[in-house]
Amino acid sequence: MTRAFLIGASMSASYWVDAVYAAVYTVNWLPTSILQNKSPFEVLFKKMPNYNFIKPLGCACFPTFVASSSNKLKPRVVECLFLKVIVV
Repeated sequence: MTRAFLIGASMSASYWVDAVYAAVYTVNWLPTSILQNKSPFEVLFKKMPNYNFIKPLGCACFPTFVASSSNKLKPRVVECLFLKVIVV
């Protein structure tokens, strides 16, 4: 995720710390099946996360998903938007 953030934003590798921070922050706000489709934030604070402060950076990214069907011709990626995390 860190590499995708840096490449998608055309940022140099010297910003890796910021990209890691953004990746960890993003992962902690994403639902996961391990937590019954709740985010780590939701489990920890017992409330839904507020996504209103996250602003789009404006570049596309293509995360890879595990194939869930038997059809080999279905896409394994979904186009998404890279988000810039602004902590207030």
